[in-house]
Amino acid sequence: AAGSATHAVAVGNGVDALVIDNGVVTVVPIGGSGFGDVAFASPSVVVALGATDMRSTDGGMTWSPTNGPFNNVTALAFTTPTRAFGVTPTGIVRSDDTGDTWTAVPSGAVTGLRGIAFADANHGMAVGRHVLMTNDGGMTWTPLDQPTDLILNHVSMIAQNLAFVSGLHENVLRYGNSPVPTLIQALDVTPRPFGAELRWRVSIDDQLAGFTIMRSSGAASERIASNIAVSERSFRDDGLTPGATYEYQLLAVDRDGSYTQSAPVKVTIPSASVELLPNQPNPFNPETTIRFMLPEKMPVVLTVHDVAGHVVATLVNGVSAAGMQTITWNADHMASGVYFAKLRAGKTEISRKMVLLK
Repeated sequence: AAGSATHAVAVGNGVDALVIDNGVVTVVPIGGSGFGDVAFASPSVVVALGATDMRSTDGGMTWSPTNGPFNNVTALAFTTPTRAFGVTPTGIVRSDDTGDTWTAVPSGAVTGLRGIAFADANHGMAVGRHVLMTNDGGMTWTPLDQPTDLILNHVSMIAQNLAFVSGLHENVLRYGNSPVPTLIQALDVTPRPFGAELRWRVSIDDQLAGFTIMRSSGAASERIASNIAVSERSFRDDGLTPGATYEYQLLAVDRDGSYTQSAPVKVTIPSASVELLPNQPNPFNPETTIRFMLPEKMPVVLTVHDVAGHVVATLVNGVSAAGMQTITWNADHMASGVYFAKLRAGKTEISRKMVLLK
């Protein structure tokens, strides 16, 4: 299972897990055996199913048993960092506590399920001796016509109406009558402090009217941008929560209102810390912009000092909100020379050198 583009964990019948990080493979004792499936709840939390269900909160480097009783879940898929759906010999179950406990969901008297996957928070498929589909976030499951007499072992969902299923004798099947979208060639997301930057590549299409961006956090999905110009290839989403995981999809909208939807991409926003960024411009005359970053709402004092250490300006003295703050200092009344911006936020003190040239 992959937690990101550079990090993955593999398990099997043995007592070890393989942790792959940036191409480096590490053998890690997992503390159990007979594992049949592994899945990431978030980039750092991963659950492995076996004779004892195990969980790691550091990307697979250390493991401990889950808190709940053994439930004979043989495959699972997460739809949020805490909610997962799994298959058992007697049907489909749901966990709302990252795999500690499981409860049955309405799926009929179904046996022999072996694989489960979700395209998004609402659309999922389970396969085995039967094929089941959900369109309501796993609350109910509807049987589909069985495409083969062979047992199906694994399913990968590309979109809500497109899935690939594999079974015995190297049998691979495709579900859905919609072609794989090729208009959207790529959608990449990069985490930033308190935000995420999206970039995409698309094929040239004269009928394209613009772009829309959808963002999901848990089960909630919302449209955060629409009517983005056809010429645009990037978007910055700010004001996000440090440590939270978000999922994005790009919609390429045609002039007739129809659209092509990208595969979802996930990103976890990095934890924030107090930062004083370099002023811009530097050297400057007579104005410069000073920016600082706060992980939470806190008291802040931002002052400017001369080379002798004297305070020549107090720019902030009060409580500031979390996130990026921007202050402009006008030094028109000051002499050319070296000055220092000094930030005190909580227990942190940081200073930056500034040069005024007139």
